[in-house]
Amino acid sequence: MLLFGALGWQVGVWAASLPSLAREQGLDPGALGGRLAALAAASVLGVLAAGRIADRRGRRGVAACGTALLALSYALFLLGPLPLAFSFPAFACYGVATGLVDIAANAVGSDLEAATGRKLMVGLHAGFSGGAAVGAACAVLFGLAGYGHHQLFALTVVLMLAACGFVLVARFPPHLRTPPADAAGAGRRVSWRGPAVLLIIVVGTVCFFGDGVMQSFAPLYLNQTAGAGVVGAAAGVALFHSASLCGRVAATPMLLRGGNEVAVLVVCATAATLSVGLVAIGSSVWLALIGMALAGLMLSPVIPIAYSLLGRTAGNSAGAALSVLTACSYGAFTAAPAISGVVAETVGLRAVLVLAIACYGCCAVITFFARRRISARAHPDPNLDPSSNPSLSRPA
Repeated sequence: MLLFGALGWQVGVWAASLPSLAREQGLDPGALGGRLAALAAASVLGVLAAGRIADRRGRRGVAACGTALLALSYALFLLGPLPLAFSFPAFACYGVATGLVDIAANAVGSDLEAATGRKLMVGLHAGFSGGAAVGAACAVLFGLAGYGHHQLFALTVVLMLAACGFVLVARFPPHLRTPPADAAGAGRRVSWRGPAVLLIIVVGTVCFFGDGVMQSFAPLYLNQTAGAGVVGAAAGVALFHSASLCGRVAATPMLLRGGNEVAVLVVCATAATLSVGLVAIGSSVWLALIGMALAGLMLSPVIPIAYSLLGRTAGNSAGAALSVLTACSYGAFTAAPAISGVVAETVGLRAVLVLAIACYGCCAVITFFARRRISARAHPDPNLDPSSNPSLSRPA
């Protein structure tokens, strides 16, 4: 939970402080875009490498390295305006560090689920949402108190170093596990490139693309098309994220009591499709805001469940599989605003929401038709696992 909370905190701080940081660094939108592109590219490279390292060398080193690099990144920005030779590396360092902590947190969460046999990922992701909310709220409070982002960045450096120290001494769950058995051939190792794993990665990537569309253009739609104004658009974003946090907290007990997460994923993706449709066709501002809240609530468990299923389906290659999903999600989240911008310019803002509706609808349809394959991999019959049934590991 600490890794998820630390990751959420710094994401909230970063997002809320980025305008102030860009102003101090003297970055116009084009220059900032170039540095954010370097950040995104570094994040993708970082997560792809981190997954394999975490599988082979363990999670602790990846988590410690990531939190230490986050502290270094924020410390670099405390130096004031950076020359070009240091500016791009500083943004890239932040991107790599975020990717490392992201992979470490999800891999440890997957290991914890495997070790305890409990569905904990949604609750752990609630820790991320809570950390992001607290980080962003602290940025607002620091601003109201007359402080700039320097004081908040200094606090973040201290917190990341403390998190690094905790990671070095904390007890981690074991990450080596018996991979799920194949029903067609008991005991055969399941590759993370198998159909079930790839289907989960596709579902997660498409959902992340839809989230990128919503976070980038839903506020613009509320402001310009729905007539909500600036305050109404901000309220819509706040409702979306607040409902997301509440949804993750509420879904955790249900899943811990044995809820079928594949069925939950199908239902939530379907409900999210209808909720975004309510935003798009809402005849009043209030209906659009209700749709935003419902969309945040319904989408909240989808990505954590995808990570949970992926970790259990990929077995000992969980880190590699999680890194592929995370890299794809970064790419989808980055591409979504650019593609949505073209759609908005060509057709209009309402068509952008239709794009999000299509994404969530695809998630529901793919998961529904692949539900048996995914469930069979994520919840294998123990009688087909040679580790629990020795008679299957030798000839009769």
